[in-house]
Amino acid sequence: MGPTGTYAVMNWTIDKPHVPGWYWFRKSEQENRVLMSLRDFEDKIMAVWPERPSEPVIDMPGEWCGPLEEPT
Repeated sequence: MGPTGTYAVMNWTIDKPHVPGWYWFRKSEQENRVLMSLRDFEDKIMAVWPERPSEPVIDMPGEWCGPLEEPT
């Protein structure tokens, strides 16, 4: 909850993220969501996977929600 007792509203979009940060990702509404770290590598935004190589966000079909704000 925020300082006023309200929750931040975040919406899903098919627009690809353009800045690094933490994002929710899902392939479709029926799929489970995954919390992802996106990093800037050589002027490309890359999704950092824990168990496989990083992947360019531009090549990832699906929906995004974020970037998430850092907690205070």
